[in-house]
Parts: sequence; structure tokens; C-alpha cells
Amino acid sequence: MSAERDFREGFVPELAQVDGPMRNLWAGRGKAWLTREELKEMNGLLNRIAELVARPRRGGARLHAFSYVLAPVPDADQSGRLEERR
Repeated sequence: MSAERDFREGFVPELAQVDGPMRNLWAGRGKAWLTREELKEMNGLLNRIAELVARPRRGGARLHAFSYVLAPVPDADQSGRLEERR
């Protein structure tokens, strides 16, 4: 997976900043119960990130990789019904 490779290659002392406002190395996974308003907020934040990573190369900028997945998680009942349809 490219996200795992990017993390491994960036996890070196001369590149990685692992805390503070200039942190450039993160990894994580979370699940959350989101309201419609919270989902809108999350999409707004992801749209802003997408704008930032789509910008062209600029002087003084260092290349960074950003990967994410946002997916609804079916509950146990929905999951069973999905399996039956396949």
C-alpha cells in the first residue's frame, strides 16, 4: 500500500517531525458516529486538504504525501444483508 510505504520512507530522523505545529509524520485510524452536520464539517476539512495537496510545486516547499479513506461502516444487520446480495 502506498500510504504504508510513504510512512516508512518518511520515518527517518532527518525528515520526520513527530510533534508540534510543524509535524509532518502522522498515521492513525479512527471511527466516529457523525451527525449530518459533522459529516458536512469533515467533508469541508477534507476539501480544504485536497485543495492544498493539489497545488503546484512552489519554492521552499517540501513534497509530502497524504492518503485517506472516508467510508460509511455498515452495522451488523446491514452487513449481513449486503453479504446476502453478493
